[in-house]
Amino acid sequence: MARRLVPLLALALVGCSMGAGVSDTGDAPAPTPPAPTTTGTTTTPPPEGPVTLAFAGDVHTAGRLEERFRYPETALAPVAPMLDGADLTMVNLETAVTDRGTAQDKTFTFRAPPSVFDDLRVAGVDVVSMANNHGVDFGPVGLADSLDASRQRDFPVVGAPAPSSATRRPDRERYPTAVPPAGRRRYGPA
Repeated sequence: MARRLVPLLALALVGCSMGAGVSDTGDAPAPTPPAPTTTGTTTTPPPEGPVTLAFAGDVHTAGRLEERFRYPETALAPVAPMLDGADLTMVNLETAVTDRGTAQDKTFTFRAPPSVFDDLRVAGVDVVSMANNHGVDFGPVGLADSLDASRQRDFPVVGAPAPSSATRRPDRERYPTAVPPAGRRRYGPA
C-alpha cells in the first residue's frame, strides 16, 4: 500500500505549499474527488477511507545507532509502536549516503552505506526527507551519491536539492529565519 501512497504524499506536500484557492467572493472552491490513477494499462482506484501518515524525526547510523542498524528489523524498535499501522511512514535521514567525498568543516558529520535504504525499508520506512544539515556532510559528491543510491534502490527521497546547488548559500533574504520553511532548505555554508 505504501508504494501507492508515495504519489499521494507528493501531491499532499505540493498542496500544502500552495494557497488555499479562495474565490473573489471569499468562498472556498468546492472539493473535487480524486481521479483514479493509471499505471500502464491498469487503473487503480484511489484508496478508500482514512489514510494514516507517520512522521518520525532524525535518523542516522552513527555511534550507538550503528549497532542498532545491524538488525534492521528492530532498528526503529523504540518508536515502532507509534509507526505501526501507518499507511506511509517518513523519517528525516540525517546522513550522507556515501563512501566518498571530504568531510565538511563542522562538529558532526554522518555517513552511511547505501544499504541504509534497504535497512530503513525493512524497518518499515517508506520515504525519507533529506532537507536537513547533514545531506551534504561529504560535499556535493556525497549528496550525488546519496541520490544515486536512493534511485538504485527505488527508495523515495524528498527535500534534497540537486547536487549542483549543494554549494549555494541559504536564501537569507527571502527566509531570514535560521530554518526556512520545510522543503525550501538550501545547502552550503551560511
